[in-house]
Amino acid sequence: MKSRAALSEATKEATTGRLADVGLDLGALAGRDVTLRAGLNDVDKLVDTNALVGGRLDTAQQRVGELIDTAEAFQKDLLAARNSANGGNIIAQPASSNLDSLMATLNVTMDGQYLFGGINTGVQPMTDYTAGSTNKTAIDAAFLANFGFAQNSPSVSGISAASMQNFLDTTFKAEFDDPAWGANWSTASDQACAAASRPPKRSIPRSAPINRRSGSLQWPTPCWAISERRTLTRRRCRR
Repeated sequence: MKSRAALSEATKEATTGRLADVGLDLGALAGRDVTLRAGLNDVDKLVDTNALVGGRLDTAQQRVGELIDTAEAFQKDLLAARNSANGGNIIAQPASSNLDSLMATLNVTMDGQYLFGGINTGVQPMTDYTAGSTNKTAIDAAFLANFGFAQNSPSVSGISAASMQNFLDTTFKAEFDDPAWGANWSTASDQACAAASRPPKRSIPRSAPINRRSGSLQWPTPCWAISERRTLTRRRCRR
């Protein structure tokens, strides 16, 4: 029986890489072993978390770089269209494509979470600018209220530069400020996500006893006892 038990313990130690009975083999040093192993587990979790955060940051940085490239290319298109008599029609298609690209970039996900949503990682941060969406409906309504006709009306060609500039500086600009921004365009939170950068501090008293069979900590357990005078007194059970 002893040989079988010894074989079982040896097999367990070879498989797990740990002593079968930490308390029995280490004695008074078992507490230090538990503390170190708990700290090692914390560090392993921290390494995994930081690797995940690093991957998200790399993806976010790549997407931001793409946005910068798109903005610079569109700026060149604007300068080219400015010198053309048909500049509005020339720039319309690139503008629409760039807007779709912008929305797709800001709605990028990694491991099922949105990278540009702040703490709202489970909700799409930007509303796609499509027919029937809240943002397009708001822009269409603002244009109609300001000029008295829709954007696809032939009367659009008669809008003066001063009138259009006034619309862009007032009504249109207000669509990108709160409360319209949060209601029609974005559900992203302004609060940034926080990640742990170091493991939590652990404080394990040297006097904490160790279970000799499992190697786990056994904290003094508060209990109630009835004294000889039948009054409740609180004491700590010592093992």
